Amino acid sequence: MKSGPLSSNDLRTVAIVLTIGFTIFLLAGGLFVLVQPNTPLVNRPGGFSFVYPGDIHNQTAAEALLSIVTFGMGLLIVLIVLFIGLRYFALRPKL
Repeated sequence: MKSGPLSSNDLRTVAIVLTIGFTIFLLAGGLFVLVQPNTPLVNRPGGFSFVYPGDIHNQTAAEALLSIVTFGMGLLIVLIVLFIGLRYFALRPKL
């Protein structure tokens, strides 16, 4: 199967997807997780050691992944609701 040359709409779609993905990555704290080993935060002694032994003041990679999945699912739900709303209410003529 041959594919034609890329059009500006294809590149616009790729740019939108990459921008949304990078924004979700930043909102979920992905940049903090990447930089965290190089810049340790102040470790406070004591605290809630019965909940999580060790340091509870830093974000772990698992928390960032959970945040990314949560933001992605929220965005997907918003897009589905917008699609359904436009399809059934905005674009359908009034009777």
